[in-house]
Formats: sequence, C-alpha cells, structure tokens
Amino acid sequence: MKKQTVIFILLACSLSLSQMHAQVTPGDTIHAVKYTIDLQEIDMSNQTIHANTIVTLTPLVDDLDIVQLELMQLTVDSVSVNGVSILNFNHENEILNIPLSSSISVGDTIDVKVVYNGQPFHESWGGFHYSSDYAFNLGVGISWIPHNLGKTWFPCIDDFTDRAVYEVSATVPGNMTAVGGGELIEVIYNFNGTITYRWYLDNPIPTYLASIAVGEYALVEDTYNGIERDIPITYYVRPMDSVKVPGSFARIKEILGVYEDKFGAYDWHRIGYVGTAIGAMEHATNIAYPNFCITGNASYEDLYAHEVSHMWFGDKVTCDKAEEMWINEGWATFFANYYVEEMDGVDYFKTQMRNMHADVLYSCHTQEGAYHPLNNIPQDYTYGTSAYDRGATVVQALRANLGDDIFFDACKSFLEDLAFTSVSSYDMEANFTQNTGVDMSGFFNNWVYHGGTPQYSIDSFNVVPEGNEYNVTVYVKQKRHGPDYVGDGNAIEFSVMGDGWEPVSAVVYFDGTTGSASILVPFQPEEVFLDLEERYMDATIDNYKVINEIDEYSFSDTYVNLDVTEIADSAFIQVTHNYAPADTFATAIPDFRLSDYRYWTIKGILPETFNATARFFYSKSGLDNTLIFSDTDSVAILYRENAGMEWQALDFTVVGTWTIGYIYVEDAQMGDYALGVWDISVSTDELTQTENTDEMKVYPNPSSGEFTFEISNDDAVSLEIYSMNGSLIESIPVQEKGASIHWVAKNVPRGTYMAILKGNQKRVLTSTRIIYLP
Repeated sequence: MKKQTVIFILLACSLSLSQMHAQVTPGDTIHAVKYTIDLQEIDMSNQTIHANTIVTLTPLVDDLDIVQLELMQLTVDSVSVNGVSILNFNHENEILNIPLSSSISVGDTIDVKVVYNGQPFHESWGGFHYSSDYAFNLGVGISWIPHNLGKTWFPCIDDFTDRAVYEVSATVPGNMTAVGGGELIEVIYNFNGTITYRWYLDNPIPTYLASIAVGEYALVEDTYNGIERDIPITYYVRPMDSVKVPGSFARIKEILGVYEDKFGAYDWHRIGYVGTAIGAMEHATNIAYPNFCITGNASYEDLYAHEVSHMWFGDKVTCDKAEEMWINEGWATFFANYYVEEMDGVDYFKTQMRNMHADVLYSCHTQEGAYHPLNNIPQDYTYGTSAYDRGATVVQALRANLGDDIFFDACKSFLEDLAFTSVSSYDMEANFTQNTGVDMSGFFNNWVYHGGTPQYSIDSFNVVPEGNEYNVTVYVKQKRHGPDYVGDGNAIEFSVMGDGWEPVSAVVYFDGTTGSASILVPFQPEEVFLDLEERYMDATIDNYKVINEIDEYSFSDTYVNLDVTEIADSAFIQVTHNYAPADTFATAIPDFRLSDYRYWTIKGILPETFNATARFFYSKSGLDNTLIFSDTDSVAILYRENAGMEWQALDFTVVGTWTIGYIYVEDAQMGDYALGVWDISVSTDELTQTENTDEMKVYPNPSSGEFTFEISNDDAVSLEIYSMNGSLIESIPVQEKGASIHWVAKNVPRGTYMAILKGNQKRVLTSTRIIYLP
C-alpha cells in the first residue's frame, strides 16, 4: 500500500479507542494450510454476502479440543468439522469458538466448514467495500487495530504470520467478472445466467493479501518476458478505462526488469491490477488500484511501481507484526525510488531521496509524537512516515553501508532464504550478517532498534606529503538527531578534492563517537567533503553546486541561499544542514544558548575572487522551537572556521520577526554556522531590562568586540556598559540626538554585558544586552 493514498483517511478517521479491539491470537494454537472460499452471492443492492469457507487446519499444540477462527460482523449459519455438524459453536467478539468432538494433535489435519452471511465490515480504508455495482476488499485497516481485516469476509487466522494457499470462488451476474488472486482455473456458466469464477493461489500468503473484486470489468492482457519465464500481466478495469491502460502502465515492464535484476526473479503466477473505488493495496497478484489513477499517462507511475514491488517485500516476505511494517512499506518505498536511478539517472534518484529524507528529519518525529525505533512503531502510526519514508532512507543507508554489489546480492539471498515467511528485523539482521559476512548488529542497533538518526561530520583532517602523493587522514565524529545513542557499525564516505575538483573517495568505518581513515591522493588536497553524493542518509541534508556566475543559488532543503556578488572563476560549494546539536562553548555564556537541534556547514573550493551573502532561515514554530521561546529571545548567528575552533560573533542582519525570518551574513566564509539566542529579559540589580524601542539600536550583536549604537532619544546623556555583576565598564557621553557611538570591548572577558542609555539624574531610558564573543 502507498502512504500518500491513505494519509487523507488517517486525518479523517473518527474511531475512538473504545472501538479498537485487543489483538487475539488463534494462530498460537493452530495453523491454516488452505482456505477454500465460496462467495455464493454478492448482493450489490443490500451490500451483503452469502458464503461458505472451508479452512484446512493443522494444530500447533497437542491435545487441542477447541478451534478458534476470527470472523467479524457476519452471522454464522452453520459449522461442521470433517463433514460433521457442530451445534455448540459460539461466535462472540469476532471469535468463532468451535469445540471438537475429539482432540487433535500436531500432525493431524481437519477441515472446518463455516457457512455465513451478512453485511461485511469496512472502515474508511480497509475491509469489504461496495461502490455502485462494484464490490472489493482491502486487506488491512488503517484506523482499525489490529489492522488485519481478512476476517471481514471469511473466517480465518487473521495475523501477519499464518500463511496458507487459497482457492477463491465467486458467483456473479453474467455481466460481471470476479477477480481473485493467483490463476483463474475455472469459469462456470450456471443455468440461471450467473457465472462462477474460481481462482487458485499456490504461494502461501497471510490473510490480508487474499482478495476478491467484483464488477463489470474489461480485461487488458499483456506479457512480461521475465528472467526465468514469460509472466502474464492482467489489468481488470472499468470498460471506459481500458483504453487508458497502456499509457497508465507504460513502463511497468522496464520497472519489473529492474526489480528482477536487483532483487531476484518474480515468484508469482501473474502480475495483476484490478480497478477499485479506493486503493491501493498489494493483494498478491491482484493489486487493488484506484480507478482515478488510471489516467492514460504516467502520473501515478510511482504508485504502481510501489505496489508491484510488494510482490518481493510485503508478499513474498512479510513483516511478522504491525510494529515492523517498515519491512513491507519501507522497502517498497525504497523500490519505488530506486528504479528511477536505473531508468532516469542517479540525479533524479538523489533529488527524490533528498526530498524524502528532508521531510523525515524535519517532521516525522513531530507527526508521530516521538522518534520511534523502526522495529517498534506504535500501531497508531503503522501506516505513517516512519514505516514508509524513514524506512526507505534506512534501506538506502544499508545499501551505502554495504556497497551496491554486496547489498543487492544480500537482498536476493534474504528473499530466497526466507521466501513465503513472516520475519522480524532481527531475522533480517541475522540473514544479512550470514550472507554478507559483515556483522550487522551495529547497523541495526544504530538505525533500526533505536529511534533517531546518526549524524556524521568532519572533525579535522591532516595532510602529509609522501613523495609525489599526499596522505590524507580524515577524522569524523558521530552525533544524533533524536534520543541520545552512540551507535557502532558506522560508515560514511569522504571525498578529497584538489583544485582540479576530481574527488578521490574512501569510507570511514568506525564504532562509537569518533573514527578515522587515510587515503593517498596524487594531488595537493584543498578540501575534504562528506557524502558528496548524498548516499548515506545520516541526519544531514546536503548538496553541492558548481557556481560560475553572479546569481542567487538555493541549496535545496538546507535553508541556505547564497547570493554571489563577485566571482572570478568557478567555485565548488557544498552546503550541509546538520540535524544535530551545535557544539557548545568551552565556557558557557550566561543568558545565551546555541541551537540544540541544528547547524550548518559550508565547504568549498573557491577562486581567488569570490564574495557572497549567505541567507539563513529561522522559525520558532518549526525548526527552532527548542531554541526560540518568546519575544524576549533575540536571534543571532555564530561562525567558526572548523570544528577545532571556538564559535565567534560576526556581523549579520536580521530580516523578519522574533518568530520567523532570515539572517543575512555578508562576505560569507567557508565553515560552520550556528543559530543562537540571547534572552533580553534577564536582569540583575540596577540593570533593569526595559522594553526595547527604536531609542537605541545595536549591531552587530553578538559581536567579536566592536559594537555600534544608534541613539535617537532626545533626553539621552550617557551610554553605560556594565558587567552582569553590576560593575561599570565604561561610560560614554551622548553628544546629540541621532548620535552613533562605536564601542570596542577591550581588556574584558568574553560574555554578556548590559548597555544602558541614561538621561539626567541617571534615569534609565532604555537598555539592552550585548554579547562579546572574541
């Protein structure tokens, strides 16, 4: 299923917690081998069904004397076991309890037949739906917990782990078609003008992947020449949509070719889509696909690519519980982005992944109320951003960590070794470890089992000449976006560049907080960049540009623009938005705090003449809600050349309000930039902070030691600078209204000071805090 198609339903859901039922587990004692479902009547007018289902069962425990199946909101007419009627069955709270005349044990097999009728349940998304003269099921509910909704149309063991084969029959009026999963094995023309369609699916699936769709369908057929065999493609669509099928699915064969090449042969009888009023849902070989997506053009290519990718991740291998939905949806979301790299180029893939990753880092934890571990996503957010988009970025991080050759081989092995089973993240970790020879425990702990995302940065690098080459040693460190955790199994690529801009790259592998690696390069190194091609999906958004003319340049999703005003030749610049706390001061400055959430790194190889103004975005309601609290917080920006240096003040201009705006830095230099605020409301003794007005303005603030005060109060007599313990540092006469006073901090320590404008009799007119950062 595709997240974008269900998000509006999540917003519209009105089910209360009282409507959600605790999960039952009939599958703890018994296993369904086969379901034979016979929908004898599908009444479009009354929106009811009359049906019977034979469930072939085998016990998982000895001496089992009662069988439990799940069946929701339907009336049970009769039950029999091996052809013998059971009269004392009980059907309450969605559980059908069937006592056995004699107990059964492991190795036994029984057939339970249930005859039932009624109006099937559906929520806004999942369940059994009627729409005009069409009926169809969607196997999972979004708002309904537990999510599995096979039980809305047949009695079953309704979880992610119990797998069975399926024979599904449906009898419909002669103008209609019934479409199920697998192979159409029989069409029976009945004497009363109805038609019975029998479908058989021989690969075992959990209940939520079983399907039926009924209505007036036109069949459009095609064939995909797979790597092992020719595979039928079927599109069952409304007659008016049949001419739109070729354009709507124009590149499906190319996409399937990518998937087979990278993830292994397609293992199902056919590739199938069926038009439904809502969707989309990855029913095995019979994907429910919304009618509105059959447009005749490529508008929804990513949707059909996402859904068919589930035939590998989601259907062939399934998550073993809802909390592990990233195994289904994260991998399918990665698939639906990856194919564009193969077919449309790496730049397109990179842009799509960057946009997705930026949204994950910016909003996933706020949408879902926490940084959830991928293997333990609360069921309220099963079909949310963590499982889909963050899951996809973690798959890409795994790919980068292992390298393409090892990664794709390991994917094929994983899907073959665990085919037609349900797995956990721990199963995935163990299988990838076995098939790669790489201990994957560090990666899975860092990326899957703990919330948040690791962030990597260059601490420093060292260059040592060796003959005609240079040995470059790069030192990196790890922080985190989200809850504190220092992970092992880290990998991040670095690229060394000289003035010819030809990168030589290597990977730092390390455990813990810091690591290093060395590489020989045949040129004088100018700069070292991390993850130039944006492959590792750590808690950064970065991209680079080649700049060769005066213009304004936007670096996507970094909240930085560069307005280049002078340039003599081309410049290579990478901008990184780090979603991690800025390094703190060696000595804390009272009433001043740095961002605990983000900072920027701007790196580049510049021509001799280069000048640009950098524009940085701030927002209390978004990125900076843990930094900016009230209108007494004055936003500022600090700079350092590299991680080995202390933050320092620089000239800047703020355009905006205290809640949102831009900070402009002229003559921007390469290095790190961090937002900070100082609280202008704090005061001690005489240093009473009054409301700041236009009577006195100061800039820059913070400053590296030189402050300019513009004074417009007619009554001003003196400007006095005080330390925060009340000691007078300097008193400067104010000569006239509109005076501009330049004050240089000399022989005073870095820190916060109070500037007070006074009138006659030492009356305080206004005051403001200033921060000195040498």
